[in-house]
Amino acid sequence: MTDRGNPEEFFRYLMPLSESPIRSRALLEWKPTRSYHDDGDNHCICGQSIKNCNHIENKLNGNTIPSPFTENKMIGSSCIEKFMREMYVEITTKQKNKEREEKWRDFKKNAPEKLCYLCRGFNNRRTKLVVGQICTSCEKKTKKKIFYYKESGIGLKYSLSLKMFFGKYNINFKKPYLLVNGELVKATKFFQSQ
Repeated sequence: MTDRGNPEEFFRYLMPLSESPIRSRALLEWKPTRSYHDDGDNHCICGQSIKNCNHIENKLNGNTIPSPFTENKMIGSSCIEKFMREMYVEITTKQKNKEREEKWRDFKKNAPEKLCYLCRGFNNRRTKLVVGQICTSCEKKTKKKIFYYKESGIGLKYSLSLKMFFGKYNINFKKPYLLVNGELVKATKFFQSQ
């Protein structure tokens, strides 16, 4: 909150909508319901002009801000940061996670060939990328390990005891397995647990 905002004005609107008469407890009664950026003429309940608008709801009695009581004024992000620190962390974390998910979704959609087949992480090889190629960290983990496949293929040998084909990692086959401590484990599961 900048110097233009008035903390007393903030609590003048907040306290009648809260159950607790104690300010510190009243602040804990609220949860965020909506956050957005708006370049319009919006004001916080402290009196400050805002761009980052937040709607909140009281967990105990269901009162909301904005409401007719608050003259449809909202709460700015600077007031939430100053007075409702836990809520501020929750809102910013949600926004960061949403941005990260959107970025990752776009990446997977537009460049699936750059994902490692085993760990689904980013494949940062500088060579020509091929669908199913493994990243350098997974390649280090696979040194001296043999992959087993349910499908047959060129260059793979058959194991009578395991009833599976085996050979070095090959991008043409799906669902490779590793022999770990005498048991067959899906390679993707093995690398995610490492």
